[in-house]
Amino acid sequence: MDKRYVLSQVMKTVFQGLLYISLFLTFFLLLSITNPQIITMSRTAATTMATFAILLFILTMVYGGYQIGVKKARSVFSSILIAILMTDIATYLQLQIMNVNPANNDRLILFGDDFWLFLLAMAIQVGLVYAFVWLGYRFYFKINPPQKCCVVASSQEQAEHIAEKVATFRQKYKLYDVVHYACADVQETILAHDVVFLAGIPDTEEAQLKSFCYKYGKTIYLLAELEDVIISTSQQSVIDDTLFLYMHRVEPTLIQRFIKRAMDIVISLIGLVVGSPLMLCAAIAIKLTSPGTLFFKQERATIGGKVFRIVKFRTMYRNACDTRAQSACVNDERITPVGRFLRKYRIDELPQLLNVLKGDMSIVGPRPEMLENVDRYTQEVPEFEYRKQMKAGLTGMAQIDGKYNTTPKDKVILDLLYIENFSLMMDIKLIMRTATIFFRRDSTEGFQTGRKARCPALRTQPIHPMVAEGTTHMNQTMPEDGTEGGIAIVTPTGDTIQVTRENRAKEIIMDASDLKRQEDASSPPETQPNQPAPEDECATKGVCAIGSHAPAGMALDPSLLDGQPTEPAPEDECATKGVCAIGGHAPAGMALDSSLLDGQPTEPVPEDECATKGVCAIGGHAPAGMALDPALLDTGSPSAATGQESTEHQKLDPELLSGANAAL
Repeated sequence: MDKRYVLSQVMKTVFQGLLYISLFLTFFLLLSITNPQIITMSRTAATTMATFAILLFILTMVYGGYQIGVKKARSVFSSILIAILMTDIATYLQLQIMNVNPANNDRLILFGDDFWLFLLAMAIQVGLVYAFVWLGYRFYFKINPPQKCCVVASSQEQAEHIAEKVATFRQKYKLYDVVHYACADVQETILAHDVVFLAGIPDTEEAQLKSFCYKYGKTIYLLAELEDVIISTSQQSVIDDTLFLYMHRVEPTLIQRFIKRAMDIVISLIGLVVGSPLMLCAAIAIKLTSPGTLFFKQERATIGGKVFRIVKFRTMYRNACDTRAQSACVNDERITPVGRFLRKYRIDELPQLLNVLKGDMSIVGPRPEMLENVDRYTQEVPEFEYRKQMKAGLTGMAQIDGKYNTTPKDKVILDLLYIENFSLMMDIKLIMRTATIFFRRDSTEGFQTGRKARCPALRTQPIHPMVAEGTTHMNQTMPEDGTEGGIAIVTPTGDTIQVTRENRAKEIIMDASDLKRQEDASSPPETQPNQPAPEDECATKGVCAIGSHAPAGMALDPSLLDGQPTEPAPEDECATKGVCAIGGHAPAGMALDSSLLDGQPTEPVPEDECATKGVCAIGGHAPAGMALDPALLDTGSPSAATGQESTEHQKLDPELLSGANAAL
């Protein structure tokens, strides 16, 4: 077993035990100053201690306990704090009720001497929770450094989406590499990392990669799709001796619908009564700070696509509310100062309790979206339509675990997870968990453009295993403007791989065949040097190869550039015309230069000069028996046609080649 894992579990167990014991002792020792019976052998002590322990256990299951290293520190702190404060309040109320007896009080006293001790106990408990969470994370990440992560995906966009999420928990994860699922070294990449994120991979390849990760003990995070949600809600069923996953759609029963509606009515009425002072203060603040109506009404969609008018406190300036519907963004200038405060603490949504009471909404359900967003999101994510299977809600899984600016696809996944797992107990749990959103700074974060976490470019080519330390591997990508030139620089450094990017890549979704074609296209063509051929063989074949020679009296035509033989022409005809055509021939002793490419006659050059220069020009001749190497086509060294000397192994000017191609 991994040593770090054992140390982490021991540390978490010890810290969790000390924390809960400290919280228990703080409450009972302080309140025992005025209520000594709660720490003696008495019925009151047994009842209050049992109430405290049972409630704390249940609420810990609802909100999550000392999940160091699993959740962010703020989430762990808020979860434990809400659980302990609710436990304190319930236990304190029970204690005061039990104190109504002839031996103590003749009436219920909630704000006596016990109340100040109760407030002091809660204040100390807040400090204890903060201290143990801070110490827990400090020790945990001393034992466990950030895990090396890689993303295996099919597009750069998917990789960047994951990179944004990983970047929010830098203490736990560190992203080193992003690789295409069909890349040749994908398995080697997985073995070099601790955690693997899989996204957008075809089923066959995904199954192979999951099996590979399981075999080698690698932690997997699979980006959830609709089919994954359906499978996650399945039940195990053994038929004869074979295991099946039983999946079926279950609609809420009539009893469940009745109880859910009754809960909506009761909770909305209580909320309107209890929240009325807060709603009154919000109404006064809105009226005093900005002109316009008090409420904002807008059409939203609910179960079955039914349209209703939602009611909220107005948080934007009057002119902004009159314009076309648009989701709020970061630092939105349309939002008033008072509206910003109301949005942060969700006070602007309290009037929606009227919608719940009326029956347009439920307390728990998918968040009702603007009609404009519904149409747009449904085009982007067709599964968005499935949210209409349940009545829209004031709170829900997407509102609690998501954010205001959560992507449409992620909203769909969270809402479908609730719909497929619907139960009355889940509704109660989500209602209780709603309090946690007030501790999240990003829960009301607006939409913003251009916000991207640092993400390596999607790598489609393998990193050579023998790359020396300190060298780099360049990976071509497609920049945002669609032109080629973006690169990913992968630098092996000791036991790690540093990956930096230039020009963020445009999304290109590739499958294995696309990747193979890309590799074939990027491979340079193989060329073999042309061997000299005997004069008699060359004479019979016409032209032996690209760049080869022809005997005197043979005309070279453009087919020479395709490696095809040409037909000889009478010497006397060529002698009279000088040069017969582009790529044509010249009599013995005549060198062809660049003017050949224009179809103009060339001046003869003494044969001995041409013999010493080797090759006079593209399409030119060489002394009998000399074959030209095709490597002549690969460089820009001048030839005799440019007026400079060229030997047998010198190269021809590529401009001549481009001119020949243009002429063809």
